[in-house]
Amino acid sequence: MSKALFHYTPVVRAVVILRDGVINRSTGKTPPYVWLSSNPTNEPTANRVPLNPEWFHQCDARALNALERQARFVFHGYAATPWAALRLSSVTRRNLERKAKDKGSRPEDWFTLPDAVPCRGLPLEVETLEGRWQEIEQDELKRRYEDLEVMFDGNRIAYFRMGRR
Repeated sequence: MSKALFHYTPVVRAVVILRDGVINRSTGKTPPYVWLSSNPTNEPTANRVPLNPEWFHQCDARALNALERQARFVFHGYAATPWAALRLSSVTRRNLERKAKDKGSRPEDWFTLPDAVPCRGLPLEVETLEGRWQEIEQDELKRRYEDLEVMFDGNRIAYFRMGRR
């Protein structure tokens, strides 16, 4: 039996992934792969959404949950490449190791897939207030946040708004 791997992401990004139907490869400061972790509780290097203090005045509890809570897609039986086997420059490898150490992560937990992955059919879990993971239907998470409008500029949210329900 193969080990479960997880793609950790903030709930707000999980909603965008579900709308797009695909987990895209990373862009920016990390090499362009779909990054997974074997850590069953958390991946400290997963992108957290930098919160803009102005949002607190306009956000209700549902909006804050989308920004602060994590989600994860669960991968079973995928032939992912351990990060140590990636062909990376020594500078890139050192930078990733430093990022791991700074955030309390372990590179030996990291795996990658070379191409974007359709998310349909992947189990999806959301972090509860108690810090546990609870499975949720993909359509249910999309429904909860059907009024979410968000645009990203790299890792930062350029625009965020939720309608009133």
